[in-house]
Amino acid sequence: MRKHVVLALMILLVTASLARAEEYVFDRILVKVNDGIILESDLAVKMKDVEKRYKEQGQEITQEMRQTIRGKLLEKMVEELLLELEAQRYGITVEDQDVDEEIARIKAERNLTDEQLAEILANDGFTLAQFRERIRESIKKQRIVGHMVHDKVLVTDTELKEEYEKNMDKYSTGETLDISVIVLPPDVASKEVVKRIDDEEMTFAEAADKYSVGPGAGDGGKVNGVMRRALADEWQKALEGLEPGEMTDPMLIGGKETIILLRSVNQGDVTPFEEVKDDIMKRLMAERRKQVFDEYFQKLHDKAVIEYMDQ
Repeated sequence: MRKHVVLALMILLVTASLARAEEYVFDRILVKVNDGIILESDLAVKMKDVEKRYKEQGQEITQEMRQTIRGKLLEKMVEELLLELEAQRYGITVEDQDVDEEIARIKAERNLTDEQLAEILANDGFTLAQFRERIRESIKKQRIVGHMVHDKVLVTDTELKEEYEKNMDKYSTGETLDISVIVLPPDVASKEVVKRIDDEEMTFAEAADKYSVGPGAGDGGKVNGVMRRALADEWQKALEGLEPGEMTDPMLIGGKETIILLRSVNQGDVTPFEEVKDDIMKRLMAERRKQVFDEYFQKLHDKAVIEYMDQ
């Protein structure tokens, strides 16, 4: 009887030892980053999330894809750990309240409800928890920039003005055109229609009402307020150099002969500089903060002691 008890205890001890060995292997160190480490179990959690997203999208991950994804995730985790260590170094923290406030700001700016935000995240393959971590990381980056390199991020009034003038088309509604269009059916010859208009047997509007099978038919072929830059290239090319009151030569559009009359050109309104100055400032500041942070982080990465235990 005693032998059986001893044997049972030995089996339990061996089983427990194997379990601990498996746990140790599972939680082995993958990467050492300065004073920090990344464990196999940390990577496994992130891999599980990726696999879940692929599965939800009906996609299968091949072994080759798995290795590629694993490598990219590990590199991302190294960057995150470097960022976390740097934040710890300068006592930079991001509380849950900070994340809540930023999410509230995003929802208010985009006029989103909690349900709408959750739906957008789900469509992009993210959970709210993952979104919160991205927000937390973003805030942390901003605070590191503010703490370390804020004095390097400057935008002068001259630069704002230059940016405004360089991108004037973004702040203008652009030229709009009032046109009339005749789209002819296959059994009507364009030359005959053009001749009748040129000979003043009928006006362009009358010809459009009589023959056209295109937009504005029944209303003289009128199409008003068309943005020139929104027109297809072939339309823009046909209208190039045309003066109001002139019409294009017949051309094939969508397999049908088409004639366009330019009736009037309306210059677009331009939003004054003062009204868009703050938006330009925010955009340029964000771009420069990112540039400065990327340079700063690259130096941080180059100086770091990073040891991949797999290699």
